[in-house]
Amino acid sequence: MTTFWLSFTNPEATSDKRFLGVAIFDMDESGGELSMAEIIKHANALGMNPGGTVSVQEVFHIPDEHKNKLITDDALLLRLGSRGRKNQN
Repeated sequence: MTTFWLSFTNPEATSDKRFLGVAIFDMDESGGELSMAEIIKHANALGMNPGGTVSVQEVFHIPDEHKNKLITDDALLLRLGSRGRKNQN
């Protein structure tokens, strides 16, 4: 299983509304590497796509209790390894 971290943003929104959340979930890549489209479709199927633009990265050591839900809490995201918001102004 591969754990993916999807960050959703709305680049058109004001800086205080730009961040939409993070979805973290596992997908099986035993049949080959998944495309970004497949990963995003999975987020949609799980109901964890708030829209906007998305960046996808593979992550490690995320506790199961934080997977399969949309996370918007900055403090929790920092504890899970986020580098914080790029532009908070």
